[in-house]
Amino acid sequence: DSLTTLCFICFALGGVMGFGGEALHGHPQLPLFFVLVALFHLTEFSFCALFHEKEIEFRGFMLTPVPAAGYSIAIIAAILEFWLWHAVGMLRTFQFAFVLLGGVLAFGGWGLRTAALFTAQSNFTHIVACHKESSHRLVTQGVYSLCRHPGYVGWFLWSVSTQILLGNIFCFFAYAFVSWRFFCWKNTARRANVDPFFRGRVPGLRQPSTLRNPMDFRSLTRVGSNGSNGSTS
Repeated sequence: DSLTTLCFICFALGGVMGFGGEALHGHPQLPLFFVLVALFHLTEFSFCALFHEKEIEFRGFMLTPVPAAGYSIAIIAAILEFWLWHAVGMLRTFQFAFVLLGGVLAFGGWGLRTAALFTAQSNFTHIVACHKESSHRLVTQGVYSLCRHPGYVGWFLWSVSTQILLGNIFCFFAYAFVSWRFFCWKNTARRANVDPFFRGRVPGLRQPSTLRNPMDFRSLTRVGSNGSNGSTS
């Protein structure tokens, strides 16, 4: 987590994004995928640097959100499946549709996630909070007035849409399943640790999101309060 290491990672991600931008004139799917991945992680780290400057470390890039190198394996699998379909000549007829639909949805998901981060600011943490800080506030404005967990929704949309962009059939379903399960786990931790910070003072938190619905597209405005919990990713 030294400053040199963090700077090198930023440089590497910038290089990946630059390479993707330069290569867009050829087969745009894989380069655009690199751009989206690099942009996502650079934004996550930039958020940490701005609002959690005392906790700047490698995990701020969100390059290891799950243990056992699961995230790296998912990225490699996506690239391999793309080249598999490319090699056999399948899905080329729909290449433009994949690029347009996947690109728009993926950038939209990244935009929603980014809006959630920078709206909540220091109230948003990558690791679910176990203790309430004195500065911890319930965020109710902006994208948090639209749904209860815009950070979850944005990440999920970004994740699965990158596979639409690549035209990956198997990885699309794998990403959707794993992402959903990941957010179910995050939601379990949030319900146990974060919701009690505000329950009783915020009526909507008496109706917590369920394990089957970790995204929870309701805002607290719709369930009896005036906002939504934006304190955790």
